Amino acid sequence: MRSLREQALMGTTVLLAGLGIGLLLKQLVSLVLPDSFVSDAVIYTLIIASVFLVYRAAAGGAVWSGQKRQLYITLALCIIIGTVAAFLTRANYPILEGDSGDYIRYTFVLTALGAVIGAPTKRSMAILALAGFIGGAAGTFVYLQGMDFIYYIKEPKREVINYLVNNFAMSVGMSSFVMSVLILLLAAFVTLIFSLGVGIAGSSISLAMGFEKSAKVNTKSASFNIIRKLGIGIAVFMLFSYAYVLFTTGGEYAITASGVSIDTDNKTATVYVPVFMDSKGAVLDVYDGSEIFGNATYEIIDTEYGKAMKVTATGNILIFTKHPDGAKRSNSAVNRYLKDFGLSMSDFKPLEGDATTIPPVKIMPKTGVWVYSDSEIKSLSLMLGRDSGVGISYSMGFPYYDSSKNMMVPMNLTRGWQRIELETSIRRYSNFL
Repeated sequence: MRSLREQALMGTTVLLAGLGIGLLLKQLVSLVLPDSFVSDAVIYTLIIASVFLVYRAAAGGAVWSGQKRQLYITLALCIIIGTVAAFLTRANYPILEGDSGDYIRYTFVLTALGAVIGAPTKRSMAILALAGFIGGAAGTFVYLQGMDFIYYIKEPKREVINYLVNNFAMSVGMSSFVMSVLILLLAAFVTLIFSLGVGIAGSSISLAMGFEKSAKVNTKSASFNIIRKLGIGIAVFMLFSYAYVLFTTGGEYAITASGVSIDTDNKTATVYVPVFMDSKGAVLDVYDGSEIFGNATYEIIDTEYGKAMKVTATGNILIFTKHPDGAKRSNSAVNRYLKDFGLSMSDFKPLEGDATTIPPVKIMPKTGVWVYSDSEIKSLSLMLGRDSGVGISYSMGFPYYDSSKNMMVPMNLTRGWQRIELETSIRRYSNFL
């Protein structure tokens, strides 16, 4: 039992150390190479090679001595694995989005890494690949739970701060101090979860190594102890920094929002307004469960101009939709989210170019939309938008301010079909707590 515990602990430290060195190299590469497929491939290759070399050092012997040809072949395999991982990062397939993409990518890397560590014996490669798959799947699950914890805790954490400020009469400085302490404690907790995820994968491979007797871990090597301490320190620092940054500048779920406000001047009226569509022309599944304030009903219907939300209202009403769309953790995911949608009954055109490189405010051409009313309406307000959750939002709204006339555009509707314009913009904001 003791040997198993030691083997598992060593596997944890080895993977953490290798990951730490790899993450440091990643930061250095990101300073030199622009964001691209090549940079992703180089980064994954360096991380995988770093983990492999630390495992090799832990297995005893000098890293570059012995069978150099075998070592070079193994490093070439690391390049292949890194290239495939980069492809999985950049490929535009729905299954590679969000958590499912992370599962596939990380589990593949750890499965392939296990096979490489077990090389050249086929039996060892198979056993360690299986261990890498099992540990990678479990470790990735734990790691993603840590990521999701950040998304779930941000709103309640704001409520905690507000409660302390309101009930204990804290000054602004004191509330800022409490917030900083909470962020540090939560980031430390998530770092432990991240480290646990890495440890599960590392211990799985290490236990399989001990079972297969493909390598005996050398815990007394002075050089390895230096590598281990340095690597673990860097890994913990990097993971903590990542958690801290998510807590302070990111980590919200993406949101699709729709707001329809109508004032019928106490009479009953029916109004048709546009709805969000996907790239194939189907209505997005975001309108179920919309909140209704006031005396109103709604349904999605077909019209001569396309799909519409049919609202029957009496008096002053609001129908509000706020639909969480999951975490967008990469630039490619953010771009797809802000581009892969449409708007019915409109001339809306998706954003072109890279949404993650826009200026603080990008004013888009106004979007013309068709709306319908069966009677004259005192006022109509529309708000449609998508927020990536990581500091970039896409919004369309009416009424809007006409700077040339120094006035708000009138909001009243006449009877029948009519065309109005929505002010459209993409904004970058700081997602601080």
